Formats: sequence, structure tokens, C-alpha cells
Amino acid sequence: MTFIEREALKMPSYIVPQDDRDFLEAYCRDDLTRTSISRERQTQRRQLLNRHAMAFTLEELRARHPGSTVVDANTIKMNNPGYDILIDDRIRIQVKGRCWKEMIDFAIPALEKEKAWQSDFWIAVDFAGLINGCFGRYANTTEMAPNGQIDPYTLPTAFLRKIAEDGFATSKRPRIRAIKPGSQYSKRHHMPELFRFKGNWSITGA
Repeated sequence: MTFIEREALKMPSYIVPQDDRDFLEAYCRDDLTRTSISRERQTQRRQLLNRHAMAFTLEELRARHPGSTVVDANTIKMNNPGYDILIDDRIRIQVKGRCWKEMIDFAIPALEKEKAWQSDFWIAVDFAGLINGCFGRYANTTEMAPNGQIDPYTLPTAFLRKIAEDGFATSKRPRIRAIKPGSQYSKRHHMPELFRFKGNWSITGA
């Protein structure tokens, strides 16, 4: 199936192995049923999500920009925060993997960490559509059922920086989140404007 054909069908070409989906779903079940989760599992989940987010984003960007050079920046720089992907030696992209059924949520750098802001865009890749979340208070609902979708959020770094300046100027670990439809999670700190970036792959200059 060509890139254009799967776009028309809204089908992701990237495949997350079933073992990894099972791990993410079990983690989701334990989170929603308030079961204790070890630090080791938390770390394993974070690493798994970021690994798949990078692979998915590289695949998509290379398909969408065939005339551009899309590089995993982690292979050309070490211990240098700020961005993970470099397009044509110009456009710097930070990538985050997420998988919360109730929200899209991720940390942004404290303003004092200047090197961590050295990017042009952030792409948050949400894998929650691949897993079942009908557990705990959602056990008898269909709101958290899987839809088979991987959802990217392409956010300009300037937009995130303004959020940090306006609402988290003194915070050491600021987080932003948007509560998904059907979620019963508290809407404190809810930023619905994030949803306008969902499914967006627009990268100015690429």
C-alpha cells in the first residue's frame, strides 16, 4: 500500500508489535485500577514509547518529505538535549512518545534549561488508540476502547515556550495536558487548544 493510499484510508503503516501493545495495555489497566506500578516498569514503558515514537516519526517524515534529509540527531550528537530529529540541517524536532487513555500529557523543560529549548517543533506521538482502556471506572463504558490509530501532535516550540512563560515561569517540571473526550480525569490545567495540533504534520520550512 502506498503512502497516499494509506492516507486516504487513515491507516498507519507503522506497526507496534503485539508484545509491546500487551505491555502498554497491562500498564494502562494497572494505572486505571490504581494497582502499584514499579519504577522499573515506569522506566521500561517510557523507553519503549520513546523508541516507537522515534521510529514512527522518522518513517512518517521521510515519507512526507522524500526530497529532504531526515536524520536521527541522536546518532550525531551525544548528551545534548533539545532535539531528536534534524531535517536538512535546519529544522530541529523533539519527539515524545505518549500513551495515556484519558489525556495527552507531557513534560516541557523549565525555562532555565535553555539547551532543552533548542528545537523548532515538538512531535508528541500518542499510541493510546492501540490499546484497550476499559478498566477501573471505565470498565462498563466504550469511551476508552481502542480505535487502532496512532495520533501525532506537531507543536511549534514557540507555542510551548509561551505556555511555559505564561503559566509555569517558576516551575521546575512543568507539564501540559489536554483531557480527551469521555475522560473523567480532572480538568485542572486542561489545555483544549492542544487538540488543534492533533493529526497535524505541518512543519514550516520542510
